[in-house]
Amino acid sequence: MIHRLSLPGLNAQSARLLLFNAIFSIALFGLVDVLLNFYFVSLGYSKESIGILQSLPRVGGLIAAALVVPLTSRVSARTVLIWTTIGMAVAQGAIVLVPTTAAIAISRAALGLFFGIQQIAINPVALALVSAQHQSRVFAYISMTSNVAGSLGGLIGGFMPAWIAFLFPSLAVFADLPASQTPFAYGLSIFIASVVTGLAVIPILRLAIPPDAAIGAGEKRVTGKVPWRTLLPRGIPMLFFGVTGGLTFPFYNLFFRGVYDASDSAVGTILSLGFFAMAFPVMFGPQLERRFGRSRSLLFATSSAALCFVGLSIAPSLPVAIACFVSAISLRNIVNGTYPPMLMEGLAPQARNAASSLGFLAWNIGWLTGTSLGGFIVARVGYNLMLQGVAVGVFLIGFSAWWIFRGVPEPSLEQQAGGALAVSPAEP
Repeated sequence: MIHRLSLPGLNAQSARLLLFNAIFSIALFGLVDVLLNFYFVSLGYSKESIGILQSLPRVGGLIAAALVVPLTSRVSARTVLIWTTIGMAVAQGAIVLVPTTAAIAISRAALGLFFGIQQIAINPVALALVSAQHQSRVFAYISMTSNVAGSLGGLIGGFMPAWIAFLFPSLAVFADLPASQTPFAYGLSIFIASVVTGLAVIPILRLAIPPDAAIGAGEKRVTGKVPWRTLLPRGIPMLFFGVTGGLTFPFYNLFFRGVYDASDSAVGTILSLGFFAMAFPVMFGPQLERRFGRSRSLLFATSSAALCFVGLSIAPSLPVAIACFVSAISLRNIVNGTYPPMLMEGLAPQARNAASSLGFLAWNIGWLTGTSLGGFIVARVGYNLMLQGVAVGVFLIGFSAWWIFRGVPEPSLEQQAGGALAVSPAEP
């Protein structure tokens, strides 16, 4: 039962939010992530076209960050979470029901719009549901839940097209493609995932959120000049974080299939393993901070991740590639736990809100750039050189953060435990 959960910092209401996040992540970050590119390939799209389609959600995200949030500052946070999740489910299912290029493009942009609003809304909700001393724990639970659930979804997603082809052999026929690689098999799998996405709202229908947890809560109560000259450089690490994510996460499935001839089920298992591994290194962030300090620990983590991306680019076999892949994305994910508090460190409350929006915008712009160019880069120079470029970008996340904050005093452990945090945009 939810009310009997005894994890530190977890109460009945925050447990409902975690359950919502788990179901949502299984569907959107697990099932769909594994299958979406394969579905586009089965419809005849090229790598360049897939890159463009994968970039469109970030266009919607930019709209969410720049326009929608200021207009919805008085909306109930629970209502926002419910309707944006339903909106994502409808947008994802639409690419199957109406598989034309125009409809797919509109649906992908709409998905990004709803996702962007949801990601902005969930931060004040998570903060409002727990006491200040447990905020960092709950954000860690959210990050771990997303990755573990995404891992489970990816594992299931790799096998779903084969199951559907087995259950509907007469329908899964398309030209010379194997039955499990047809638009029908992939499309029905994605549609089922969309239904699961919609069902994620069930745990939060009874979510009791304090009234001041609306989007943008507090922005109208605190006034003052926002120090943009201080804030703008702080968006640079998030820009690199977005670019490197956009160049890789939408294309990992095609990478393992194209370079190592891995089957759909093998790709699903590999991505599932990667998601699962990403869940835990973020918990080591506080230990690294105690030893090296925030900025140096982040530089250490991203430098190590960069070396793993170089290893992935030259891996001679699938087992070596899997080891490099898991290590690279796990170390890179430490950014999710380490950089958000750095982003808002030492700022007045109104500047923290601006910094959070700036980070989200920078990440969206970076991801949009990465996914837009990823397909063209792969088609022209191949995966190896692209991954080596990603290695440079991952190193620059930590280096730019270290450079920007090298003269800023770091908070004590007590301040870190009690301070306000923000959740980085979930990836992918």
